[in-house]
Amino acid sequence: MPLLEKIATEYNGAFLLAKVNADQQGMITQQFGVRSLPTVMVMQNGQPVDGFVGAQPENAVRDMLG
Repeated sequence: MPLLEKIATEYNGAFLLAKVNADQQGMITQQFGVRSLPTVMVMQNGQPVDGFVGAQPENAVRDMLG
């Protein structure tokens, strides 16, 4: 999570980083089929368009964000 927060700060508002507590928001995790943590989803217009499961290196996260 610190890596995602760092990148979000550097992108200066180009995207919104939203965190969901999987224990408290079980309905959301079920809706999106989250099976393990961490799971990161890139959403556009309310739909998932990309993402990853598990820790990723910084360059992979930056590449995904374009």
